[in-house]
Amino acid sequence: PTDLAAGAGGLWVLGGAALAESQSGGPVATALARVDPTTRTVRARIVLPRTGTAVTELTEDHVAVERDAVWAIASDYSVVRIDPRTNRIVATIRGLQARAVAAGAGVWVLGIDGTIARIDRRTNRIAVRDRIGASAVASLTAGGGAAWVSAPGDGTVWRVDPGPRLVMRTIDVGAGAGDLSFGAGSVWVANPLRGTLARIDPATNRVTRTLQLGGTPRAVAAAADGVWVTVAGDRRSAAADADARAAGAPVHGSCEPTFFGGGGRPDRLIVSDLPLQGGVRISAQQMVQAAAFVLRQRGFRAGDVRVGLQSCDDSLARSGLFEPAKCAANARAYARDERVVAVMGTLNSPCTAAALPELARALGGPLAMLSPLNSSVSLTRRQAGAPTGELRSFYPGGRRHFARVFPTDDHQAVALASLAVEDLDAQRVAALDDGDLLFGRALADRFATAARSLGGEVVARRSWNPETGSYDRLARAIARARPDAVFLGGILDSNGAAVLRAIRRAVGPEVAIMASEGFTGTELLAKQAGAAADGTYVSVNGLINASLPRAGRRFVDAFAATLPGVDIEPSAVYAAEATGVLLDALAASDGTRAGVLSALFRTDLRGLTGRIRFDRNGDVVAAPITILQIRRGSRRLHVYPDAVVARVLRTRSPAPG
Repeated sequence: PTDLAAGAGGLWVLGGAALAESQSGGPVATALARVDPTTRTVRARIVLPRTGTAVTELTEDHVAVERDAVWAIASDYSVVRIDPRTNRIVATIRGLQARAVAAGAGVWVLGIDGTIARIDRRTNRIAVRDRIGASAVASLTAGGGAAWVSAPGDGTVWRVDPGPRLVMRTIDVGAGAGDLSFGAGSVWVANPLRGTLARIDPATNRVTRTLQLGGTPRAVAAAADGVWVTVAGDRRSAAADADARAAGAPVHGSCEPTFFGGGGRPDRLIVSDLPLQGGVRISAQQMVQAAAFVLRQRGFRAGDVRVGLQSCDDSLARSGLFEPAKCAANARAYARDERVVAVMGTLNSPCTAAALPELARALGGPLAMLSPLNSSVSLTRRQAGAPTGELRSFYPGGRRHFARVFPTDDHQAVALASLAVEDLDAQRVAALDDGDLLFGRALADRFATAARSLGGEVVARRSWNPETGSYDRLARAIARARPDAVFLGGILDSNGAAVLRAIRRAVGPEVAIMASEGFTGTELLAKQAGAAADGTYVSVNGLINASLPRAGRRFVDAFAATLPGVDIEPSAVYAAEATGVLLDALAASDGTRAGVLSALFRTDLRGLTGRIRFDRNGDVVAAPITILQIRRGSRRLHVYPDAVVARVLRTRSPAPG
């Protein structure tokens, strides 16, 4: 189960499953079950439609119920209308890339790009739409004659009034505004970042009350007679925290017992923060094992300091994916536990974005976080399309406390531009993207800029719509521009394989096609694109095991001996690298949080992946990018089947912070 709603004579439960043909690691919506509330039996199961290869892994606010209609979002972003009298789908609305649906004062749909639309119930078509001017949108509810949308990064709730043209206004509720619900004549706003529940009066558009709930409020449901809030996280008192630390307890409820092999108790703790459930759990668990292996190799010491490791989970059982509210709650727990001197994590960049402000407010100064795999540019440098002030919000107080041993995504675009212009002598290049401002479009823009700087000419710059059934027209336009190379910025789940097939048919076999890491796994790319995938260049951040330097290969051999029959993943090597860097920083410090952070930014060593130095932003200098080439049937690389290594390029940080 991924979402539910009650009404129209039943409880409607959206069911999810992982799709073998999708990049998504979590469950996506596949069917809606109608449960009889009296007998608690399933009376109907409605299979949701799915067309194309576009897939959304979002699951919240995906079901809305009216007296005579049930609305649900399918895995392909479409919105379906179900007649509760017949339990049949009577309409499917496409073209919105829906992330949320709500019923009240009409039927409203929120798109992933901030588009807000009202559906005409008579025609089942979009009656009116507009764009919400927020940095990012999260939750949608409806009531009181309006639709309401939360914008966590901006700290606002948007009120949208219906009409021939939508009328919008904002209400300041504080950064972190998350789940919304309308009931008891008010809008209720759960704020996981602040641990609060706010009440908005729709008559005045003002916050009339804010309740401190403690923990991490994740979801809210309001009715006429009450408001229910799910609250996660540790709500122990300061005294209870102190007692737990003295007893050597885990930092919080999602952490495992301390891994420590020395006598007595460790003097300091490093925590790993990774998603230990769901589709990536095997990789994340191997990363934890790699960190533990390094700690054991070093005798559980950093200089004279005895060090323990606690493995902590930032994912939810429901989805198997990380959850920003849990990431923030974890960080708060680390910040208040004085045993913790550094965090090794996270795996997902949005999780780090949620954690950084909490770590900045830690006792004894900002708590250092070193990520093995974060690649989002916006964590360390201003990125086009990112909200104004976002970077400052990560580092309240101004001091950087985050670094990473992994390259940022824009290095991929620079490396592929270098491959195209300098190695393949492509003088004319085209760049396409899937419309994602912070990934696909940002990479395509960066590729175009880098290609021009190297002397190439950008002859076409286009975007594709992930919901389009055919890309032949787009492909013909690209072919008319006569490019020598075509770059695709985006992901497979945005219909990337269909775009690649169309481009290959239009430009022929001689034109180089190259794509970012969003087009992995390579086996899935080869399956979806077929023969069109052959020869495609795909960039991968960092090094894979086949391209590691000698120290890295020695580590893989030694670590593999502890896991017989298990293939060691590159992510485990980067987790080991990050752990070793943190131990060296602790050994070079005075043992305080401030001392560890200062030593971390002075790092200069030869590690498992090469030389590790950080610039003033916290990014690794001279980052390696592996360029794969698709060769269907090749099994040389166990992590990247149907591909071989074509190049390994090192690029420097593209821009200052």
